[in-house]
Amino acid sequence: ASQAAVAIQNVRLYARTDEALARRVQELDSILRTTREGVLLLDPDWRVVAANRALADFLGVAQAELTGSIMETRPDGDPLIALIGYTAEDLRVACRDTPPEEWPRKQTITVPGPPERHVERTLAPVRGRDGAISGWLLVFRDLTAEMALARLREDMTRMLVHDLRSPLTVL
Repeated sequence: ASQAAVAIQNVRLYARTDEALARRVQELDSILRTTREGVLLLDPDWRVVAANRALADFLGVAQAELTGSIMETRPDGDPLIALIGYTAEDLRVACRDTPPEEWPRKQTITVPGPPERHVERTLAPVRGRDGAISGWLLVFRDLTAEMALARLREDMTRMLVHDLRSPLTVL
């Protein structure tokens, strides 16, 4: 009877743990689905742990292709690491040699192709409970619209200054 009671208690604990895990997975999935930034989570061996639809759309690939190692050559010939703007050596050096006070590491890159896009790429280590690095997080934010607005603002300012300078010179 006592063994049966322990077994029933274990089943209840397992069910609660299973529900909590399912809830956490659903929360993570909701975050990945709703964010507009491309998110890529890698394990220490450069295998994709999670990637969202925004990243697939940004890279112009099917979400199903965002699996396996980012170093592997994909069916169209380019490895995923090339699509995210790194070479294997550059990524290893960035992850190995960046001092802790410089994390997260942000870079603005230009992605060629029709249309050309300006992207802020953020690389950050993912740490486990013990503080050791257990993976890498890459976040891609499209800055193209912001850059176009900044250019428009600069052009308008130059035009206004020029248009105001001409009458003042005449006076």
